[in-house]
Amino acid sequence: MDRGETSSAAPTAAGGGGGKWRALGYVPNVIGYVRIFLGALAFVDWRNAQRFCVLYALSFVLDAADGYAARRFNQASELGSYLDMITDRVATMALLAVTAVSAGELHDAISGSAVSVLGLRQQHTHFLQQRLITLLLDRDCAFALQTALLLLVALDGVSHWNQMLAGLTNEVGSHKQANRNRLLQFYYWRPVLTVVCIFNELFLLMLFVLLQQSSGKTYAPGASLWQTWEFPLTMVTVLLVISFPFFVLKQGVSVQQIASSHFTILRGASRQSRARDREVQKNVSR
Repeated sequence: MDRGETSSAAPTAAGGGGGKWRALGYVPNVIGYVRIFLGALAFVDWRNAQRFCVLYALSFVLDAADGYAARRFNQASELGSYLDMITDRVATMALLAVTAVSAGELHDAISGSAVSVLGLRQQHTHFLQQRLITLLLDRDCAFALQTALLLLVALDGVSHWNQMLAGLTNEVGSHKQANRNRLLQFYYWRPVLTVVCIFNELFLLMLFVLLQQSSGKTYAPGASLWQTWEFPLTMVTVLLVISFPFFVLKQGVSVQQIASSHFTILRGASRQSRARDREVQKNVSR
């Protein structure tokens, strides 16, 4: 998890050429294939918020299951490590993207008077719910939220890419081992990492649900239960408030990852350069 940073497979040797092919059938990797399938199903019809959340949550739970399977069956592999990392990043970035699109659609609906602002406010009697709805139904706030979410897509991608380069440059099995920053070392402690990642994903899911259910959409007669059932807004509001500090912490960690990984990359590149110079000097002296 990062999601993925307590993940299935720390990259270890799987044996020779045949071992690499055997890794395709490893239990944690098979779980990874199921995760990809569930994620694809979720995003095929992402405007169905209820169906999307159930499928996405199942895929997320399996992210922990593949890690357990890798340790239980001693089936860690490079394939599993990269499969897990790529699945995590694509899933989280896609969730940010569809949430940003939902914010943009809400902004357009408000602009076109397709949403009854007064009606939606009257539906939610709790003060905190009214404040959230008031913010969401402000055109400028909806646009700012959409922009911020799109920027977070870039932040998530860049931070993890830099972390991966830092690990490769310093020739360690995991980018977590290349970091000397104390904040990041604390963040990579398994219990902290697990809790932060769970609540970060929970915040994004609940924000997505709130945006979808605030759009004032109507349902055709005969619509299925999947289409008409909605999450209780009180539950959504409470979960948003609880998970928000973890979401903020996760974005702060991403910024710190970018800064720290640059220093780590420079340190590794400098060490490699000195090693090459020493090798050249040895060859000349011969």
